[in-house]
This record gives sequence, C-alpha cells and structure tokens, in this order.
Amino acid sequence: MSKFLVAAGAAFLLSGAFLANAGAADLDQTLLAAPELPMTKPVEVGTGWYLRGDVGYAVSTDNDGPSIRVYDGLGDYGSTTLGDNSISADWSGSAGIGYHFNDWLRADVTAEYTKGDFSQLFGGVCTAANPVGNCALHQDFTAWGFMANGYIDLGTYAGITPYVGAGAGMMNVKWDPLYLKCVNSAACTADGSSRGESDWRFAYQFSAGIGYAITQNLKLDIGYRYFDVAGGNMFDFNGGDQAIGATGVQGKDHGFSSSQIRAGLRYEIW
Repeated sequence: MSKFLVAAGAAFLLSGAFLANAGAADLDQTLLAAPELPMTKPVEVGTGWYLRGDVGYAVSTDNDGPSIRVYDGLGDYGSTTLGDNSISADWSGSAGIGYHFNDWLRADVTAEYTKGDFSQLFGGVCTAANPVGNCALHQDFTAWGFMANGYIDLGTYAGITPYVGAGAGMMNVKWDPLYLKCVNSAACTADGSSRGESDWRFAYQFSAGIGYAITQNLKLDIGYRYFDVAGGNMFDFNGGDQAIGATGVQGKDHGFSSSQIRAGLRYEIW
C-alpha cells in the first residue's frame, strides 16, 4: 500500500511540473504575439519660444517738418511748413516674445517705446495778434505701441547667425505742450504755449543684423533698423488765438523716420 501511495505521489508531481511548463510556454507565446504598444514621449513645453529685449539709438532722424495753420484774426487761415529735420528722436526700447518655426524662420511681437522733440527758430509769426519777430518753438513727444515682426535667419557660422527682418504695427504719439518763446525782437508779445495732441499711427520697420550665441539659450543681437511712423496731429491753437476765434488743431507733423543702431538679448525657452 505504501509503495502505491509513493508511486501515485510521484506521478502527481510529474504531471504538475509538466502542466506548469506547458502553461509557461503558452504564456510566452501569448506575450510574443501581443501587439507592441507605442512608446510615449514627454511633451517639451515651450520649445521654440523666446523672450527678447532691445535698446536703440537713432543716428539720424528724417522728417518734412510740421505744417502750421496761421490765423489772421479775421476768420481766414493760411499755412506754412517749418524746416526739414526739426523733429528728432534719440533713444528707443522694445520687449517682446517670439517663436522659432524652424532654423530659418522666426517671428515675434514687441512692445515699443521711443521719445524725441521738435525744436525750431521760427521767424515771421509768433502770435496771430502780433505777427512779427522770431519765436523759439519747442515740443517734446513720447511714443509707444506694438509691432509684429518676422525674420529670416541666414544660417549659423561659428556661432554667428546673420538675419534680415521686417515688421508693422501701431504707435501712439503723444505730444507735450508746445512752448513759444519770443526772441530777437522787442515787438514780440508775451511767451505762450499750446496744448499738445496725441493719436494712433501706422508704423513699420526693416532690420538686418547678426545674432551671436553667448550660451545655448542666450543670444546677443546687434543690428540696424529703419523705423518709420506716419504723421498726425501735433498741437492746438494757443490761448491768444482762441480768444480771437481760432480753434481746433493748428499744427500737424508729417511723420518721422529714424535710422537706428540696436543691441539686445534673446533668451530661448527650452
């Protein structure tokens, strides 16, 4: 009896091992036959985006000079244009965010700021009530707005990337009061001032320069920009003219353009 039990137990153990090996083989075949699941990749948030900041100095400013409506006190208006290049703009700055579409093409949107002034020694009319003598005219302005810009990068050589670009946008030009100071004539009436005007104007730019890779993420930009702002309202008639019936906008500038040397930084967000 004991021999029978031993033989039966051995047979049971052998059958269990055989079944286990067969099940493992079937499981291996099932796993091999299963379709391969696609591998997931982490999303690189921000790839291609960059921040930028620039400062510029205008080496020259071109304009046609403001045009002024002259009121003779009898309800009639004449007009005159002051000398060319009587408007100057010097320092400017911008900051914005951009995106690299590929190694050759990028674009950004920038907030822009610039300032300047108008100065002119104007002979012939100082006030409508006393049109003799000379007037020293002076008026400051500030301008801010937004530009959309596109650039073509022309390849990278030893860490230096030349580029060309263009852009367009809107600028709000705000003129401070115009100050009139009588000079060189005892016949001049008292000094005066006129209220400044402000309005939104179309602007555009063309640029060219180089970008230098300081680090993998930080680039130095140095270049040239031609920046043009359209004309608009400049100042109203002064208090003396308004007292004898002159109202509305008296001065309009014809816009101005500047040739700027600019430098800035671009930080790549990776």
